[in-house]
Amino acid sequence: CAGVVELARVLTAYPPEGTVLFICYAGEEQGLLGSEDHVADLVASGDAGKVQAMLDLDMIAYTGDSDLDCLLESESFAQFLIDLLADAAGQYTTLRIETSLWAWGSDHVPYLDHGIPALLAIENDWSEYPYYHTTNDLPYHLSVTMGEEILKMNVAAMAVLAGSRTSHVFEDG
Repeated sequence: CAGVVELARVLTAYPPEGTVLFICYAGEEQGLLGSEDHVADLVASGDAGKVQAMLDLDMIAYTGDSDLDCLLESESFAQFLIDLLADAAGQYTTLRIETSLWAWGSDHVPYLDHGIPALLAIENDWSEYPYYHTTNDLPYHLSVTMGEEILKMNVAAMAVLAGSRTSHVFEDG
């Protein structure tokens, strides 16, 4: 959620041309409850077709070593999102990107299940995180640098998806 709030802060300072919703879902660990409900509402209201893309940030600030590697996960029909974020990572970050076209387990899946392009960006060392789903999952176990790099990649991709007026964000650093 801290990453979502930071993305909102940056894009509020440099508003894009398109509409961007910043959402923190609850109930992911209990079965993607929040994202399932939201997508069901989008479909029921007829608004699902208005969604250009969903970018899911889940576990973005842990690294088990000096390799800042990020996994970009989606399905083949949304390969353009993997390409977009990988290009943004190459241009604006020091991230090493891994990719997967086998989406599972996070809030991007309900979108993909309904044909809405979606992508998960997650630290590639997530399965090695010793405090995963424990009360010891605390900020001092995380890497600010890892989080920053994943956020830079996402804001660059959002600038492309939502409109180019945000491009000067990167010129300012």
